[in-house]
Amino acid sequence: SMSGIVLAAENICASSWYHATPIQTLIYRACQRGLSCYGMDIYSPMAPTDADAIAIRESGIRSVTFHKEYMDLFDDQWETYRSLPFLEVNNVIVRCWTGHVTKKNLSVNIRGRSFQP
Repeated sequence: SMSGIVLAAENICASSWYHATPIQTLIYRACQRGLSCYGMDIYSPMAPTDADAIAIRESGIRSVTFHKEYMDLFDDQWETYRSLPFLEVNNVIVRCWTGHVTKKNLSVNIRGRSFQP
């Protein structure tokens, strides 16, 4: 069994025509380092966008796990994302994680609100 991808990746917006989400950037960086994403799992606080879903499917990622409470604060309409059923139809396992991700006292600001994952 393969390990999941663990890599911090930023949201790149170099100009109005070039934009890459953290999930896309993670996949691009793995490719840049000669790593295949085929069969791997991806863990992200955010649910995948439509463009992320295409990159996930095309790179062969096996599953995506994102954080429910994070998404509830980030976008209260996340459950309507087209990317989620798209991934499931394309045999990518989609998990919506709920609860803490660490025992450390960690605080993240999401749209001006504090969140302790």
